[in-house]
Amino acid sequence: MNIQLKFWSSCFFLSFLVSISMAQTVQYTMPEESEEHEGTWLQWPHNHLYGPWYRGDVTPTFVAMTNALQAGEKVHIIAYDNNERNFIQNRLNNAGVPMTNIDFYIYPTDDVWSRDNGPIFVHDQNGDLVILDWGFNGWGFDTPYSLDDVIPQSVSSALTIPRIDLSAMVLEGGAIEHDGQGTMMATRSSITDSSRNPGLTESQIEAYLTNYMGFTKFIWLDGVVGQDITDHHIDGFVKFANDSTIVTMDSADLYYWYVSNAEMDLIYNASNVNNKPYDIVIVPLTQNDVTTAYGSNLGYKGSYVNYYIGNDVVLVPTYNDPNDAVAINIIQTIYPNRTVMGVDVRNLYEYGGMIHCVTQQQPVAIQLGCPEVNNLIVSNINASAAQLQWDVVTAAHHYTIMGGKTGTAGFTTLNIAGGGTNFKQVFGLGSGNSYWWQIQAHCDANETLSSNWSHVDTFTVLTPSCNTPTTHWTTNVTNNSATFNWTPMAGAIGYIVRGAPAGTPLGQWTQLTITPGNTSSKTVNGLNSGQNFEWQIASGCNANPLQLSTWSATASFTTGNSANKLSSNKNEQMEMVCFPNPARDEVRIVVRELEAVRQLSIYNATGKLVYHQVGRKDFNDNHNTNFVVNTSAYSPGLYFVKVESDNQVVAAVVSIIN
Repeated sequence: MNIQLKFWSSCFFLSFLVSISMAQTVQYTMPEESEEHEGTWLQWPHNHLYGPWYRGDVTPTFVAMTNALQAGEKVHIIAYDNNERNFIQNRLNNAGVPMTNIDFYIYPTDDVWSRDNGPIFVHDQNGDLVILDWGFNGWGFDTPYSLDDVIPQSVSSALTIPRIDLSAMVLEGGAIEHDGQGTMMATRSSITDSSRNPGLTESQIEAYLTNYMGFTKFIWLDGVVGQDITDHHIDGFVKFANDSTIVTMDSADLYYWYVSNAEMDLIYNASNVNNKPYDIVIVPLTQNDVTTAYGSNLGYKGSYVNYYIGNDVVLVPTYNDPNDAVAINIIQTIYPNRTVMGVDVRNLYEYGGMIHCVTQQQPVAIQLGCPEVNNLIVSNINASAAQLQWDVVTAAHHYTIMGGKTGTAGFTTLNIAGGGTNFKQVFGLGSGNSYWWQIQAHCDANETLSSNWSHVDTFTVLTPSCNTPTTHWTTNVTNNSATFNWTPMAGAIGYIVRGAPAGTPLGQWTQLTITPGNTSSKTVNGLNSGQNFEWQIASGCNANPLQLSTWSATASFTTGNSANKLSSNKNEQMEMVCFPNPARDEVRIVVRELEAVRQLSIYNATGKLVYHQVGRKDFNDNHNTNFVVNTSAYSPGLYFVKVESDNQVVAAVVSIIN
């Protein structure tokens, strides 16, 4: 907002500074005004501050702006109360303004200058909207401001858009102009002066502006404290028309606007963050002093630079002056795809501002794109399975994998839940076959925001060369640990054991790599008490990458509780004796040096319990405990036998060959 004083003051020759801020991190960015809007915010005039004539004097300007903007974007009108809303609706209806894109918010306000006190919308790093709620103190405590100061908070609550409380720094929207690419121009008189931010240094102010608005290059004019109520807002005499163009005045008109020669040089020679000079477009001031619609001569000229860029239109302040058409024609050349139109601001100008001062854009949220998935790796390849791995995409909601057998037309797609997932085990592959795969990240649940497909990765499924461990069993089971045992395989360089609580999907089992190849056991700690677990083992025969045998059958066990001490004793032995007459279908199991046996369990190779005998049984005079088991229903193969006493467990793998 700008008021041009009626009288000249002495000429000022002021220092200036261009500074570049690179140390502070950019967290948020403010789009340039010509980028797409969701809508425009207006604070409608009322009679609570200036008296009973004010609303009637300036309402025609607000009706004209609303009508011009509503066809291309929403117009959000803040009304003082419900009575004011009814008044506004009646005026718009009487003017034939379509209401489809117009809505109302009921908040009491002090004044109409939404550019200075209203919400400033920025994008976060995901492209979502955030409201900056800077401090507002009535341009240095010159006017009432308490109602206007809370408008950003009210809008944030109504729209459920996050708000950042920046009340530690006072900033009016009209005090800054920027190109949307990191360069800002402003006057110190309206930002760094003691009437705004007495407790902040210029460096601290720049740090705020870098972090929250994305400005990294600062073109400071000194400005003139007291030149008007705003203390010389930049938007009265300089405007970034887009990211490459500055609209301003010629030197005579800038001098009229209290801009020094040094500051003029700075404006005319301004460049962006890449030091590329801006194109400069000159528009005149009004030819005459402005006279209001009711005949009051204000005694000073009006600026056309304080215009507003909508989606479809550009609204230029006009003053019933010969230069109105001149300015509109010049500005139209900058915006060939928008209609440039004048809006009479003569009455509004008497109270301190023009079009830009009473408008505040709400940009659209943007979709920044979903990053492509990188670093595809295939590991744990065996004769029928492989593990596909990739780098996590932080913004991902889920993934899709596409792949198939090389040289064939068909392919399979797999949806992978969870953006934090970074692997998928695939099974049922053909031994010796080559396969291709690629992956796509989706950054929303509906897959409207998805990455490009990754590069295609290939791998070959092994022809079995590693032998699966022939036997595997569990011993030393406690309430929170167990020891996995297996028969070492010739040629193995190591093993992979995988396991999980019973019922866990196979792709979520935990894997342990165990070396060297002659290892025959692994103790696992940290298990849950009283829970059923399953595990498998495969041997590896090549180091880079580790090539696996087929996985073994699943073994199972149940952890105990803290009352049981399950341990083995080196004196304990167990053997199996097959009777010579197969027709008897019996096997005798002999356990040595194990007193007070409580139960005997036999499991088949898949871990299924096939025999269970419960009841105390003491050893005989030879310190043997004998069991005779009917095996007529058992298929030939390997079986796991477990014998438990009060505080000990003995286990062995036996072969039944009926």
